[in-house]
Amino acid sequence: MCGLLLYNVMGFPLVYWVEEYLAWGESGYTPSESLVPEETLVLKIPIMIPYQTDWQVAEPAEGRLRRGDDFYQIVEQQLVNDTLHVKCKLDLTARDRYLDLVAHVDKHVKGGMTDGKSKTPQLLKNFLKDYLTFNRKHWFFVVDWITSQSGFECILPTFSSFFLLVASPPPR
Repeated sequence: MCGLLLYNVMGFPLVYWVEEYLAWGESGYTPSESLVPEETLVLKIPIMIPYQTDWQVAEPAEGRLRRGDDFYQIVEQQLVNDTLHVKCKLDLTARDRYLDLVAHVDKHVKGGMTDGKSKTPQLLKNFLKDYLTFNRKHWFFVVDWITSQSGFECILPTFSSFFLLVASPPPR
């Protein structure tokens, strides 16, 4: 209702400005002027599009990326001529979560071992824990090699005779 009243009184520019301001407050978006230069990363990506366009105002964007050991959150993007400018801010919470995950995985894989003295019992313990506790059934097949007897060669063809027939050249 308020938007309709503002539109009738002031026109589109005021309505868009108010809605953009309200959207910033809800999404946690911060314009690029409030970012500290040490915490920002600007990516310039050349792109080719079939038509000429420029964005006068940078648009808010979402996403995350990793550069080395640092994690960044994409804040805004702007297309100027044939270059896409993407501004990212440093995301310290993502780095902390990543390091916690790495420590947890290392602890699980190593099993809390600090020395290499007892690797065999630890390996057996991990094998039993990972493969035998999930009610999985394992089937083991033991193949006995049957020696061919001379009396049954004409009745039972062997595997080698099948391979020789396949490998022979075709008839003319």
